[in-house]
Amino acid sequence: MRRRSLPVLPLFLVLCLAACGGPDGGGPDGGSSAPPGATPPEATPKAQTAPLPELDLSAADPAVREQIDRSRRAVEDAGDDPAAQARAYSDLGLVYLTYEFLGAAGTCFENARSLEPTNFRWHYLLGYLEMIQGRLPEAADLYGRALELEADFLPAVLRLGRTRLQLSDLDAAEARFRAALELDPVAAGHAGLGRVAAARGDDSAAVEHFRTALDLEPEADALHYALAQSYRNLGQMDRARHHLERSGDVATRIADPLINPLASLAEGLQFYLVQGAEAMDDGRYDGAAASYRAALEQDPASFEAHRGLAVSLERLGDLEGAAEALDRAASSLGEGAEGAAGADDATIRGQRAALLRSRGLVAALRGRDGRALESYLASLELVPEQPDVLLRAAGGLAKLGRFEDAISLYDRLESLEPAWAPAVWERRGTAWVNLGRADEAVADFDRAVDAAPEDALLRSRYAAALEHLGRRADAQRRAAADLSAGSDPQTRAALAVERARGQLRSGALEDAMASYREALGAQPDHLPARRGLAQLLAHHGRFGEAVEHLEQVLEASPRHEGARRDHAVALVLAERYGEARLALQEALRLFPRHLGFALTQVELLSTTPDDSVRDGDLAVRIAERITAENDGAVARQSLAFAYAAAGRFDDAKRVQRRLLEEAEAGGNEALIAELRSRLERFEAGQPQIAATPADIVFPLVAGR
Repeated sequence: MRRRSLPVLPLFLVLCLAACGGPDGGGPDGGSSAPPGATPPEATPKAQTAPLPELDLSAADPAVREQIDRSRRAVEDAGDDPAAQARAYSDLGLVYLTYEFLGAAGTCFENARSLEPTNFRWHYLLGYLEMIQGRLPEAADLYGRALELEADFLPAVLRLGRTRLQLSDLDAAEARFRAALELDPVAAGHAGLGRVAAARGDDSAAVEHFRTALDLEPEADALHYALAQSYRNLGQMDRARHHLERSGDVATRIADPLINPLASLAEGLQFYLVQGAEAMDDGRYDGAAASYRAALEQDPASFEAHRGLAVSLERLGDLEGAAEALDRAASSLGEGAEGAAGADDATIRGQRAALLRSRGLVAALRGRDGRALESYLASLELVPEQPDVLLRAAGGLAKLGRFEDAISLYDRLESLEPAWAPAVWERRGTAWVNLGRADEAVADFDRAVDAAPEDALLRSRYAAALEHLGRRADAQRRAAADLSAGSDPQTRAALAVERARGQLRSGALEDAMASYREALGAQPDHLPARRGLAQLLAHHGRFGEAVEHLEQVLEASPRHEGARRDHAVALVLAERYGEARLALQEALRLFPRHLGFALTQVELLSTTPDDSVRDGDLAVRIAERITAENDGAVARQSLAFAYAAAGRFDDAKRVQRRLLEEAEAGGNEALIAELRSRLERFEAGQPQIAATPADIVFPLVAGR
């Protein structure tokens, strides 16, 4: 029997067809007559309810069939109390909705509304049902009725705003989103106002709302695409590209006490899939990973569970685990996901293309540029019209020096997304520069500058391109014009950072430091400039100053993973071990499955020369959790250090001997000598103490 499973995305994002529709119409319920002698002057007519539809449940799991039967019996046992009957119908409707029997769910919610017409819940649930089936006018009407009965129900306010926006009723949508923000300043409200502003052509206001929404909910990476569109319309192509490359599929959340409990209604495999989706939607990525693992215990071949696990692990910073989960998801499709073979079905092709896109993103985050490019190209082979994948693949080809192939993809992107032509022209122009094709490069840069005349960074790059092509006089004229044009602080800061990056590439570190300081003088909250300055200060051994700058970055952007890493490294190298322990603890709270942070915490707790910071027992607990899922040599070496720090030298020797045997089989003499020296220390009952602070941060630095 083929399992029927729910999609990974939260149900309220899924527009799908009903598996079975409800019956047309419905008559009186036909209840018993009034007892003899009861002659009320005005008898209240009994609410009309439609009979429940009979569904084909042959493909459902036994647990699902039993659950539906149990809920139907609860309706029959509800008695004559209309409120109790309405609740029973609603509970059954939610069960039907959980398993996507949308027509049957609609019958139940309609019956609940007939029995209890003044309860806002039934209007709201019917509106939600209409919304996920794409019937937007009906959904808007029902949401409006629900709000007439319960004006402060935030999910209804937000959903009505979104629905009115989809219907292009911008004034009504704006009113609802503003009302939502008066109830609670949630990201979804600002995102809605941003989309309203963008639809009206007010891209400056849209940018402010989208940025506020991202500050409130950084994981809502779908907002990056909206920001990219608005920045593009404002002619700020550099920022547009920045956000386009960070765009994803996660929308802003709506915390909904009537819909979110669906996760607790499903049973069997579906229970864990829905539970995982809801945890993802709430930003509880560790909980989502646990749910998807439980789903895989139910069905090890579940594509949805493997893919959901991969996404949750990526959000937790466990890129290696995410990559492995994506590989297993590819296998679960029945064919290798590396090409188009066997992918005749459009749905299968779409799944594989999305999977390959995800594998490319994870590989890029891990620094595996070749693997990322391979995945992007395979994804495009399956589904050619993917603008963001085309952009990433072209960039990957250019990075590898395959400029002609990159130009070919830029040509395709220009045809597919004409609105992105200015960004394409600059990147393609840069590729022409690297091929020494001056005429083509100048033509593309000229078109890009004409399309975005206010983009000072673009003009700066054009000047650099002219310099590279040997047209020094033209380059100097453009550079001089930019110096006088860059009058606003934001532009001056961006130009200074661009200049600093060029100076870094040429090895002029002192000049780069001066440029970063110039950028911060113009715009003190420019985070890339502050982090860049911190990295240069650390390079010069000025770790205390680096820490101060990085703490300012983290105050503005707490989930900035790169700044968290730099901060922990700088504290250790400054020998501020107690502060480093707290910093790593906070990093693991935000990224609980980040292997680099976890291993560095183990190394610090095990090998620090500061007795007040060393904690072997805690190091063992962390290291054993790591090695239960990751049996790599670095993780096992950290486990040996932890055992020794805790005084468990027999365990430390056992792990160290295995590492030594593996090294001896590989023949690396330097590594063998190092491992043997550590084993001798453990045999002598001595823990490992780091010779330098750099030894402690090796797992974090090596994982960059």
